[in-house]
Amino acid sequence: MIRTCCSHLFALLACVATATACGQERVSLYTFLAPPYQELNGVIGGVQFISGLTVNTVICATEKAGWEPYISLVPQSRAMYALRNSAIDGYFAGHSTPELNRTLTHSNPVALEKWYFYSLKPDINPSRARIGVVNGSNEHLWLEDNGYDVFLTVSSATQLLALLGRQRIDTALMDSRVMQSLLAQSSEPNKEQIYRRFLRYTPLYLYVSPDFNRRHPDFLDRFNTYLTDCLNSQFALDEEERATLVALARELRDTLVAETDLLNAILSGPRMESLAGILKADSLWQALATKEETELARQITQLPASGQFARFVSRHRGLITEIMLTNDMGTVVAMSQLTSDYWQGDEPKFRELAGAESADAMYISPIRYDQSTGHFQVTVSVPVISGANSNPKGILVLGIDIGRALERQPTP
Repeated sequence: MIRTCCSHLFALLACVATATACGQERVSLYTFLAPPYQELNGVIGGVQFISGLTVNTVICATEKAGWEPYISLVPQSRAMYALRNSAIDGYFAGHSTPELNRTLTHSNPVALEKWYFYSLKPDINPSRARIGVVNGSNEHLWLEDNGYDVFLTVSSATQLLALLGRQRIDTALMDSRVMQSLLAQSSEPNKEQIYRRFLRYTPLYLYVSPDFNRRHPDFLDRFNTYLTDCLNSQFALDEEERATLVALARELRDTLVAETDLLNAILSGPRMESLAGILKADSLWQALATKEETELARQITQLPASGQFARFVSRHRGLITEIMLTNDMGTVVAMSQLTSDYWQGDEPKFRELAGAESADAMYISPIRYDQSTGHFQVTVSVPVISGANSNPKGILVLGIDIGRALERQPTP
């Protein structure tokens, strides 16, 4: 049995003897071995401990929610059987399926895997290639569920990289963090010539058993409350992803600017000079945003620029999720759809760009998960500048589905 309780090893040893040693109620969780997300951390006094990116996140959110996590590493099949039969309280980081989501309740994402097909040639078509994958991994299960022909399964990602280098397989499917770690340690001669083709972002959740959810209906709400603060940089873009996004955002911005007079849209939109008035309007806007538009919101929605934004979003078929334009006070003057806030002046995108001197300045938000659509998005913000050496007249914000943005030609 692999156990953990509290957040530090010394605290773990003190807590392992009793479920209440930390003054918290214990929650029993299963996961499986999948470095760097879940990995064996060592053995102390005959007790095995685990760590890893996802393990640390789950421990952090569970403890902040007021519970003591007790985690065991077991095969996925055993974990799923135990979960469905309420033999354990919860299970995290496994393959998500429609059937699982219909029968069990889960948290917000506790991890975000980024799956790529890796190959030695840039034009490999995965649907016709010899695919290699780690046996029983999330990637393996997904490939089988989605009709891919898996050519070869192995027991470790290290073996996959070796087989790719020896051209025993055409492509390997794995998480980008796993591959980055392998390449840093590898002596394979072809490792500098590996191409990657984005497949999908895969959110991983903490599922709770029916019995536990019935006895503790508030657990997941409390867990989710602290989860964002515990994720750290897990949802960050890597350098290549960021470069792809920057290039795409500039292309979209230039196309939109050619079609829409942004400066005129800013001048034509409603404007408030009083911060007190802005805050009052923003409070009403936020209070009604999930139900209906305020009169101010309806006024903005009916402006020509808002209509142009909505048509631009529709034309890009899910790549762009929303467009918003503010003035130099940070208030919305045009939008493709109703925003959650009227005043954007207190948000990082506005503060970062308020003093920008170049139209090429850009702010990219962290990746956010949209629970209603199951997609991940970022917002890319750029200043609207008129003339040299002038402060921005406003900020243009593009919401972009990051998964669709990365579905492009493979890069080395």
